[in-house]
Amino acid sequence: MADEVRNQEIELLEDADIDPLIANWRYETRSKKDPPPDEEPSPAQLSYLAMCKRTAENPYVNMGFWGPFGERLMQRILAVMWMLMPDGSRVRNKFLGPPTINQWVSCWKVFMTGMIMHGMADYQTMKDYMEFIKALALEHGAHCWAIIYQAEARMRRSGLETIRRLAHRLLDEIVAAEADGGVKVVYTNMNPKDYNPKKPWE
Repeated sequence: MADEVRNQEIELLEDADIDPLIANWRYETRSKKDPPPDEEPSPAQLSYLAMCKRTAENPYVNMGFWGPFGERLMQRILAVMWMLMPDGSRVRNKFLGPPTINQWVSCWKVFMTGMIMHGMADYQTMKDYMEFIKALALEHGAHCWAIIYQAEARMRRSGLETIRRLAHRLLDEIVAAEADGGVKVVYTNMNPKDYNPKKPWE
């Protein structure tokens, strides 16, 4: 449903649990309406994100499973890329993921809505990331989309956890230095103000 690697059961949210999430989305996006049907996560998708929030796990989703109308989209989405071999030949390879940037955007908007509903990320942060990936796809063209998506997916799967761990460690060092009267110098090329421990994945 969300990740081809995980194999676990999660407890589904009740309808009464989802109403406050929708209210939070309306507040965060300054909207008077509920999320559009093609951007609203299914109860199962919201339950997965709730589990990630409760356990502080990386809320990684594979866009080959995750998308609009999640209860209908049970089949895997396959994308195709051509791999250049050492001898100069090309081999056709399939992988799980959206085959076009437009389909990725549709899936991302569902993920974005769920993250905002759960208070795990801000609207602007999620939108900026989406626009960044769209700009990469526009700059490099459709023939590079498979490479862009695989890099994007790997960043969310493992890169974010590395950044979170480093940022959290840096924040602890800065807090400790301030508690000592600022005697200790902390060297970093990261801005600790960009890290919010309450929303570590945004």
